[in-house]
Amino acid sequence: VGPTTRFSYGLGPESAHIMWATPMWAGGIMDERFGNIGYQTGHYEGTDFVPPIILNGRIYYNIMSLPREGYQVLDLYTGEELWFMNSSGPVTGTGGGFDFSGELPYGRLSFGQIYDYHSPNQHGGLPYLWSTSGPDGTWMMYDAETGNYICSINNIPMGMGFFGPAPAGTAVYGKDGSLLRYIIAGTPNPMGPFFPDVAPFYLQVWNTSRAIWYEESWSANEYWMWRPTLNMTFDGNNGYSLNVSMPDVQGSIRAVRDGEYVIGGTSGKNNGTYVEDGQLWALSLEKGKEGTLLWEITFTPPEAPPDVATGLFGGMSGPNVVPEDGIFHFSEPITRRRWGYDLETGQQIWGPTEPETALHYYALMTNVYEGKLFSGGYGGVLTAYNITTGEVLWEFAAQQVGFESPYGNYPIGISCIADGKLYLTSSEHSPTQPLWRGSYLRCINASDGEELWKIAYMSAGDGGAHLTAMCTVIADGY
Repeated sequence: VGPTTRFSYGLGPESAHIMWATPMWAGGIMDERFGNIGYQTGHYEGTDFVPPIILNGRIYYNIMSLPREGYQVLDLYTGEELWFMNSSGPVTGTGGGFDFSGELPYGRLSFGQIYDYHSPNQHGGLPYLWSTSGPDGTWMMYDAETGNYICSINNIPMGMGFFGPAPAGTAVYGKDGSLLRYIIAGTPNPMGPFFPDVAPFYLQVWNTSRAIWYEESWSANEYWMWRPTLNMTFDGNNGYSLNVSMPDVQGSIRAVRDGEYVIGGTSGKNNGTYVEDGQLWALSLEKGKEGTLLWEITFTPPEAPPDVATGLFGGMSGPNVVPEDGIFHFSEPITRRRWGYDLETGQQIWGPTEPETALHYYALMTNVYEGKLFSGGYGGVLTAYNITTGEVLWEFAAQQVGFESPYGNYPIGISCIADGKLYLTSSEHSPTQPLWRGSYLRCINASDGEELWKIAYMSAGDGGAHLTAMCTVIADGY
C-alpha cells in the first residue's frame, strides 16, 4: 500500500491518438423520439469497464450487459477479441438493489496476479486471474493465458466492510507478487497494566500463495516446487505466512511496505470542545523481527468544525501516512484545507493551507506522487503542494468553454499517474442528459502542471462522488 494511488508502471501515453475502439454496450444518442438524450453513461446501471486487468498485452474485463456473465479478452494493441469466457449458474438477485439488477454468480474477475516464484527447482513468473465470487465465498484462480480454471481457496479471513462482510485486512501485492492481506487480530488484554509482557494482539499476513503451497507433510524435495493441484479447493486456514504477537498499540493499519514495516494508528479528535491525541506506530516486517515495535508517536490532530456541522462530506480525514517523505497529512472538506505533520516527531509543520475552491467540498480528492500532494475535485482546479512544506507549487484550472458545465470549471480527478504525467478525467456523480460538452481526458505534466494534450472524453466511474474513472487505465504506453 503506497502513497500513490492509480499508479501505473512503464510509459505514459504522450499523444491523444485513438488506436482502436470496440463496442461494449448500448451508447450514444437514443431513438429520434427522445431528442438529444443519450443512453446511460454509467453509475450503478450502465457502461463500466471493470476491473480491468491488463497482463501480457491483453485486456480482461467483466461483461456488464445483463445478466453480466463472463469476461472478455482483447488484444491491448489492436483491440482484436481473443476470447470470451462464460460463467455458469443461475442469476443471483431479483433486481431493485442499490447496485446491480443481478449477475451470474461465479467467475467474475476481481484482480490479476503475476507470481514470481524462485526455488532451487524453479524460477520465474506465472500469470493468473482471480475471482472472489466463487461458490460459498471461495476465491477461484484461473490461468491468464487460457482462462482455464485451476483451483480455489476457501475459509478466506473475513471482516466487516462498508456494505457488509468483506475479506479482512489491508490488501497488498507482495514483492514476489503474492496476494496478501495484512490483519491486526485479537482483543485487548484486560490484564495488560499488570502483565505488560502479554501481547493482546497479533499481526497476521494471509497469503494466497501460502494457502496453495502448504502441505501437512513433505516428501523428497516437494517443498521446492510450485504445483497448484488442478480442481482442488485449498484450505485458507493454512494461508497465514505470518502470525506474531504485537505490542498493545491501538488503531488500524495506515501503510504497509512488504518485508520492511507496517504503520498503523488512530486519528484522534479535536472538535473545538474535546481533544483526544492520535497515535502512530511502526512494526518491523524484517525477517526474524516481525511484530517488533520500531517507533511510536502521539500527535494532536488539527481542529475541525463541531461534529454537527460536518455534514455528509465534511469531517477531518487522516492521518494519511507518506513514509517516503516523512510526512502524515490531514484534509478537511468543509473548509477545503490541509495540514502536514512530521512523521518522526508528530509535530505539525505546515497548514492550514488556504481554502481551495468551494465545490471541492463534495470531493476533496488527494493523491501523492514524487514529493507532491495533488488535490482536485468538482471545482475543476488541480493544486500541487510541496508535501514537506505545504507550499503551492502550481495550479491547473480546467476552464469551461461556454456555459454548459454546472460547476463553472469542468470537474477534474486524477484517474492515472504514470511516467511523470497525470491523467485527468471529468465527470460527476450521475451525469445529466443531454451530456454537457467540453469534458476531456487531459495529460498534465506532474512537475509543472503544463497541459500536454487533451481529447474529448466523458468518464464514468468511481472515486470521490464518482469524479474519477476506474475505467481509465494505462499499460505499455496505451
